[in-house]
Order: sequence, then structure tokens, then C-alpha cells
Amino acid sequence: NKDRGEECAKDVARITEIWNQARKRFGAGGEFLYGEFSAADGMYAPIVARFEGYSIEVDEVSRRYMNAVMEHPAYQEWRNEALTETWVIGEEEQDEEPIEKYR
Repeated sequence: NKDRGEECAKDVARITEIWNQARKRFGAGGEFLYGEFSAADGMYAPIVARFEGYSIEVDEVSRRYMNAVMEHPAYQEWRNEALTETWVIGEEEQDEEPIEKYR
């Protein structure tokens, strides 16, 4: 596990705190934040992927939640589609300013 700095550690701690609170308060009916798979889990799927991809260490509750998300068929489909994506941002596009509506 690589030290990614204090700011990253703060972000990870805040996200896992949110996950733990949701699981504790609302998650009794299943493995996800609010029990059953919901839009909230879909919203956090990219964060789960990033934590997993960068080998971010998390507490046991967060790890079980991440595993549940990664095992869900919707996540599997999303990941498999991403792995077959052939479109790549070219070098000339990386230095462009963001489109105004996304700021």
C-alpha cells in the first residue's frame, strides 16, 4: 500500500465514514449502503473501482461493501464494457480547457 498523502487519506476517511454510517443506519436489509442495491451504490461504484485499483486500504465494513459492489452484475457489466473500450483521449486533448458547462 502506497502512501498517497494526507489529503487522499482525509478523502478516504470521509468516504468510508459515509459508507459506515449508511450501512449502520440503513443497511440491515442487505450488503449495500441502504440494504438492497440502489442508485447510491451506482454513484459510488467509480469510487469503489478507484479504491480497488489503487489498493487503498479500508476498514472491514467498507471492504465488505466494496466486495458487494464489485460482485454485482451491473458493476461487472460496467467494468467489462470499460475494459473493451477502444476510445482513448489523445495527447493534444489532455491540455485543452474543460468545457464550460462542466466547470
